[in-house]
Formats: sequence, structure tokens, C-alpha cells
Amino acid sequence: MINFKRYWPVFIVIVIGIGVVAVYNFWPKTSSLCSDLLELIEEANSEFLTIRLEPSDDHSRQYETFFYLAEADECSISEDAEKASYHCTWRYPLGDAQADNKYELLTAEVRSCIGEIAEEQLDIPVNHPDIYRSSYFQLPKGQLSISQKNKSEFSNTLVTLRINSK
Repeated sequence: MINFKRYWPVFIVIVIGIGVVAVYNFWPKTSSLCSDLLELIEEANSEFLTIRLEPSDDHSRQYETFFYLAEADECSISEDAEKASYHCTWRYPLGDAQADNKYELLTAEVRSCIGEIAEEQLDIPVNHPDIYRSSYFQLPKGQLSISQKNKSEFSNTLVTLRINSK
């Protein structure tokens, strides 16, 4: 039998230690976009299996995720027969200059972060009735893209970052 009177200081230290470890592990951590991108690029190798939640219904190939990029309005994972994709969207009022700033900031941060492991590709022209621009980065196993679209029917400008596996 343990003599609690004799060893109570040890028990106090153990309980405090366990509390500190628990708080450290569950306390929200701030991270940079770069560290988040590098983690997501690694996750792409497993088609984002460790960060996806269950689909909303049995026939859906769209998944919720608990991994959100800073200030994103929505993030999700989708899959098709060829690949899985992680995407986050920032939503702004139509034509808001903050959307332009977000697109430029994301593009610059991505270039700075993954420029050594990715090859930037030219914007692919699309037939889009509203404003559209994009940046593409070919990854060793997949692709990262950033796009900005005006969606006049919803009175929004959307900035989306997408990472495709394979």
C-alpha cells in the first residue's frame, strides 16, 4: 500500500504535470499559412484521410474537415475517381478590395513557402463572364491553385485555395 502522507508532494507534482500537458496539447496553437500548407501538402499523399470527417450523406463525396486555414469562411474535402481535393474559400462582398488583397497575399505567401518544391504555371484562361484570375503551382504529387472569382448572382467575390492530390 502506498503511504499518501509520505508521498503527497510527488502526487501533487504528477497531477500538475498532467494538467500542464493536457492544456498544452489542447490549447489552440497559432500557425503560419506556410506551416499549414506544408501539412496539407503532406496530407494530400493520403488523400486527406486524417483530416476529413464523415460525409454528410451516404452518397456524397464531399467531406467536412476540422482543418481550417486562418479566417476562411469554409473548408472542405471532395473526391472524384482521380483525386481528392482540399479547398478553403474566403467570401467577400462583390468587388471588395479585400478580396484582391487576400488573393495577392495568398499567392505571395504560397510562392514564398513552396517555391522550392513547386513549379508555378501560367494562369489558365477560362470563359468566365465575371472577373476571374488564378495562380497554379505544380507540386511533386498534385497541384495547388488559388483563384478569385466574382459571383454576381450571389453578390460575392470568392477567393479559393485548392490542393489536389496526385
